[in-house]
Amino acid sequence: MENNVIIICPSWEDRSLLGFKRDCEDVKADKVIALRKEHPINETEILTCVEKITEICSKQSIVFKELMWRDNPIENSGDLNSFINELEQNTVVHIDITTMPRDIIWTLLFFLNQRSNKVLIRYYQPNSYHDTWLSKEPYSPRLLLKHSGIIELGKPQCVVIITGFDEERTRQIVSKFEPQKVVLCVQKGEQYNNTQRNEASLHESICRSVGVTDVSPFEIDCYGTDFGEDIIDGVLSSLSDYNVILASFGPKPSAIGVYKAYQRHTEIALCYVPCKEYNKDYCQGIGDLLVMRYK
Repeated sequence: MENNVIIICPSWEDRSLLGFKRDCEDVKADKVIALRKEHPINETEILTCVEKITEICSKQSIVFKELMWRDNPIENSGDLNSFINELEQNTVVHIDITTMPRDIIWTLLFFLNQRSNKVLIRYYQPNSYHDTWLSKEPYSPRLLLKHSGIIELGKPQCVVIITGFDEERTRQIVSKFEPQKVVLCVQKGEQYNNTQRNEASLHESICRSVGVTDVSPFEIDCYGTDFGEDIIDGVLSSLSDYNVILASFGPKPSAIGVYKAYQRHTEIALCYVPCKEYNKDYCQGIGDLLVMRYK
């Protein structure tokens, strides 16, 4: 008989708690693991969400455990590895990535790839995003622990970006690594005013303003059944003459497409750019659920 574990990152966003309630309706969970950043932005609202999740688990006799995510990648990896090694082989892992930071997603998948457990990805779209800013003041780009790539001397550098609504993240990563080439994978479609807020030409101008003249845009659908994996894999396959750094700033499902493609190109580096500030009204409501069988 299978056991079911739900892994979540509680957030102040509506869809965090609403999505968890739906998770519990769809999955007969035996255990819930809440990964929570230490000293997060909007901490009071997040703690309220954690309290409500704890109450739901108590009422449904679900074991609840909380893991703190600190600003220490080595310590975090050790904690996650220990937790995953405790999973029984018949445990099905349901990862709700809706409000989960990308470095946590990738670190989870790294350790789960070493196990035989079935893994399912769940993602809830919002009804809408705030119509002005979503995030501000990006930190310096960081390479993911154990995923910093293989640098070959003599090869030029290329940065591949799945773009999003915060164009300053594009500026940060291109300015930091000063690549000879940039590939922009731009989400297609009119959803969430995407064509205006995530216009390819905007990201292209940013790249050119910091001195990159070789800029290639591609369309991608991160809400498709493969979460953009095929397009990302095709782009990476075409860049064998470069040292490649890959970053995902677009729709959250792209983090899964990125990691699945990365597994066939482990010579590349994975990069993430957290921000110092997120809008408390980042998004509203809860929309469609996307589910993928990861393994």
